[in-house]
Amino acid sequence: MKTFSWFFRESGRGKRTADGVGTTCKRTADGIVATINTHNKALLMTEKRVHKLRANCFYELMNKYQENSLSFCFDLQKVQVLPKTTIQDAYYSRQISLYNFCVVDVQAKNTIFYSWIELKSGRGAVEICSALYSFLIELDIPDHFGDDWMTVPELEWYNRVINDSRSNVREVNENCEHRDDDNESCQCLEQDIAFNNRTTVGPAAENLNSELSYEYVIPMCLTSSQNTLLTNQTKILEQLNSIQNVQTTTIQKIASLSVQLDHAMVQINNLSQNLQVTPLSACKSSPSNTAFYIKPFETVQQLDELELELSNSANRQQKKAIVLCYFRWWQSVEEKDHERRNDYETSENVDSNIDENENTEEEDEDHERD
Repeated sequence: MKTFSWFFRESGRGKRTADGVGTTCKRTADGIVATINTHNKALLMTEKRVHKLRANCFYELMNKYQENSLSFCFDLQKVQVLPKTTIQDAYYSRQISLYNFCVVDVQAKNTIFYSWIELKSGRGAVEICSALYSFLIELDIPDHFGDDWMTVPELEWYNRVINDSRSNVREVNENCEHRDDDNESCQCLEQDIAFNNRTTVGPAAENLNSELSYEYVIPMCLTSSQNTLLTNQTKILEQLNSIQNVQTTTIQKIASLSVQLDHAMVQINNLSQNLQVTPLSACKSSPSNTAFYIKPFETVQQLDELELELSNSANRQQKKAIVLCYFRWWQSVEEKDHERRNDYETSENVDSNIDENENTEEEDEDHERD
């Protein structure tokens, strides 16, 4: 573990750039392109070459089986957002973050996932230490490692970080029962971060991301129902048993508002193109019990102003009231369209009756002449 920690710091993998390239590789590559001096460019090229050779040597040593050692690799996946929406007006305020922490047994090629959402906890050092500590104390350690393997400095450091964070965990979940037993020191964090829902996947392929992308990486959308949170597509995430615990009124309102607003925006776009639009049934179940009142609108300009107000509003109740105006407006459009259709059908019937009467009169006149 000391070797890995040293390489992790020296290789720059602790501070990754947005495109996933290591800091050292990125710095040397940019320096080679930008440097004019031939001597400095040669030094940068040499540094980059040596850095890659050291990295390859390290990974070869890590993947090599050693009789009296255990090797594990861990990483925190990119934040997955739920639901996935393309509407920018309420992009950030209506999404829930899903966190996946992965630990891989290098020798056995087994993969273990710890998964939780932002309502449970964040994704800081305390949560990572809790996952690692929970993983290490549940390992099946061979007998020849000794009974005192739990006293190694790294495990003591994890334990100390977890114990020091109990005050922070109490703020997250006031109902968490804190224990003083060292063997149960991360029990409270497991309850808050849903580490008891860890999922084992294995054996892992050489490219872990390509194998698990269809199981764990796909962002899922929530339904428009007030009583359910998951669509049929989220059955994949049910394997992690992390979203099933989020049966709260707040998330239900966000989920319902998300899908309903999507339908409303699609209808507005279709109306702007002068298309024949029939409002979807999902738009008829508008949110209720709002604390705000907004006057109904009838013009496209008022729609644009309302969209701007929606993008600037940070209050979810205000957004619900704004969306309610969308639904009322579309209901009025549907009613007016229905009235126009009835008037048109009535006028057609009247015209047809007039034509029939005129034809009958002409036939009578012709008959009298004969």
